[in-house]
Amino acid sequence: MSALPAATVCLLGAMLAGCGGTPAFGDSAPMPSAPYVTEGASARERAEAIQRRQEQARKYEAAGDLPAAALQWQALTLIAPADAAYREALERTRGAMRERAAHRLQEGRRALERGDLERATSALLETLSLAPGDEEASQLLRKAERRNMARIQANHAARMRNLGSDSMSGGPARPQ
Repeated sequence: MSALPAATVCLLGAMLAGCGGTPAFGDSAPMPSAPYVTEGASARERAEAIQRRQEQARKYEAAGDLPAAALQWQALTLIAPADAAYREALERTRGAMRERAAHRLQEGRRALERGDLERATSALLETLSLAPGDEEASQLLRKAERRNMARIQANHAARMRNLGSDSMSGGPARPQ
């Protein structure tokens, strides 16, 4: 099982709070602000901000954190709207996010069918980190969590029955 990038894990709690109600990453997603470039920024400050954002976007892409990379590319489209390279990088990143989300959704679906709840949960959480509005992933994740809860409750009930039968028979058998 692959570990999720740290930034992705940090975003999961916020995304799962609305599981299925959050807009998908795309044109309808809110545009991030560009905190490093103000209205009166000098050309040097603007160039430095652009360089920082480019470095961050590439770093996130290399680490596999596509949502964070997309945010950086999106900010660059705001800082330098005339630069088509940033729009292309943003679309390329969003396309990779859609592909990975579809792949992880399929993995999650298969894992759930096999009863591998841990793998299913991991795949479905990653799907939602890449495509927060994916209804099918939200539904499958809820199904996996219900199954997991039922398994936990069944294990707990079995332990309680064993404890009850042990106390009635004078406790667990002791080796002689």
